[in-house]
Amino acid sequence: MPRLTGGSIRIRGTRVGASEVAALLECGHPFVTPGAIYARIVHGLMREGSDLMSLGSDLEPAILHLGAERLGIKVRASAHTYTHPVVPLAATPDALVLGAPELVEVKLVTHWGAADFWSDGPPPHVLAQAQTQLLLTHRERCHVVALLSGERLGVWTVDADPDEQAAIVAAVAKFAMEHLQPKVPPPDIGPEFALTVYAPTGTVNATASTLDAGDELADLYAAKADIEKRTDKLRGRLIMDMVHLNAAVLVAPGWTAKVQTSPSGRGNLVFRRKP
Repeated sequence: MPRLTGGSIRIRGTRVGASEVAALLECGHPFVTPGAIYARIVHGLMREGSDLMSLGSDLEPAILHLGAERLGIKVRASAHTYTHPVVPLAATPDALVLGAPELVEVKLVTHWGAADFWSDGPPPHVLAQAQTQLLLTHRERCHVVALLSGERLGVWTVDADPDEQAAIVAAVAKFAMEHLQPKVPPPDIGPEFALTVYAPTGTVNATASTLDAGDELADLYAAKADIEKRTDKLRGRLIMDMVHLNAAVLVAPGWTAKVQTSPSGRGNLVFRRKP
């Protein structure tokens, strides 16, 4: 798929994205919160990308091709970011349909995602994404093409719904007025972004509740350090035992140990506990 231009990246950095807008709606979003949107736009804080996200980007062209063949349409991949003229809302559709007021959204869905969210078709947060894209591109239909569980292709068509689009605009406007413009964090910022968003500066004695949490955490850190030390010692012992036994693989009732060679030629121990 085409890479986003620098202009599109800057535009997306200041607006609520179509893929996250459901977090501001009644349906909610399973992976995004209003606090995360606020942290991204106001403070530039991004969640770390996952291997699945990278794989999804790599497979998008193939999934798009399969979907276009299934639908009998011609498509053009898109990297253009569309914006709303009034509220801070943006969308970058995966592809536009040539010769028709339609677009395509591509998804790679895991086995668990397919079972948890896609059993009845595109889940609410994806439908909200489609409606946002239709609103900003002034198109009539969005084809959602999803590779489910890595083994079957699902294709659904979503028609533009003015009522749902109006609700999206209203939710973004409210979020902007209450949080983005006055720079007031939503109550769900959470520990992932809280220290950066609130940027505390004082030195304060621990209260009773923080003392309990801190003491327990200190004990856990100590236990973790001890476990890591014991783990390294036993791992080294097992490696030397394998060398003396000339064993590339050791098999036991509750575990296996195997020598794995890296591309550089270095041997490493892979230890797995059996269920």
